[in-house]
Amino acid sequence: MSRFFWGIITSAFLFSNDVPDTLGEVHNKKESLEKKIIDRVLLYFWLALIFIVIFSCIYFFSRSTVFTVSANVEQVSISPFVGQKYPNWKFDKAKLYPDCGEESIDVSGQLYPDSNAYIEFLRVQKGDLLINLDSEDSDSVGVFITEAGKSIKLEDCSSLKLSINNTDSHSHVFPIEGQIKLGGDIKEGSDNVPILYSGDVTIVDKALITRDYYSVGPFKLKMGDIFVVEGLLLKSAGFVQIDGNKGINVTYSSKGRKGFIKKYKTESIEIRNGFWTKIYNDPSLVLLWFIGIGVFKVSKTIIRIQLNNITD
Repeated sequence: MSRFFWGIITSAFLFSNDVPDTLGEVHNKKESLEKKIIDRVLLYFWLALIFIVIFSCIYFFSRSTVFTVSANVEQVSISPFVGQKYPNWKFDKAKLYPDCGEESIDVSGQLYPDSNAYIEFLRVQKGDLLINLDSEDSDSVGVFITEAGKSIKLEDCSSLKLSINNTDSHSHVFPIEGQIKLGGDIKEGSDNVPILYSGDVTIVDKALITRDYYSVGPFKLKMGDIFVVEGLLLKSAGFVQIDGNKGINVTYSSKGRKGFIKKYKTESIEIRNGFWTKIYNDPSLVLLWFIGIGVFKVSKTIIRIQLNNITD
């Protein structure tokens, strides 16, 4: 009988110690599980936040901008771009003035400008088209190959003159590549300065997520303005077109850091795709940040629920 009561007392003692331990273990396991969930939610939240911030920074601090330009001017200046090769141009019945000479040669054929040449397209009002080729080091500026196959080496300060029939509907088109400047500098004491008549500059960029193109502008070019792109990342490319109307029609695209509209004796106007224009024109960027806010709200709610479960 004594052994029976001793067994009951021993069992009761063991039971009274095992139950608290078992309940404590369950509570600890539950608390550990809740903490793991919180840690995982925080990890996903920070990864999403880092992803959004990195992509946004790359997009916002990207300094390259694509400018598309269309204008009517009297002067188009082209400077060499590193590693570039100028396109060749075909002429029919042009006058060649080699080596700054006053004597001309009647030629028809192909002009191959040297990659280090500085080129100027010049046409005042409805006059003839003059193409000037110069070099900084007085080197050769190219070669002209006639239809008969004769090669004429062009020294520094050579020119080609092409007569334009203003009553003819035929137009002349020349592809251009390099660093392009539109318009000439207006100087006091001169009454015959080649100028820009009018034009438009439009910024083109890609949306962050959809990669669809959107445009900003156009920015108007007024008479006497000069337009240049600074920090050129790729060579500008386009074409000039000459017909019976006044001046030179030019269309090209440039990819650089900033565009400047320079006005006579006033402050230059800088045009670029800045912070606010990107936000305004790119709905996918706004959507990305809304997703980020949504992730934050969901993470906050899950963490709050898990903390309440721990304290219960």
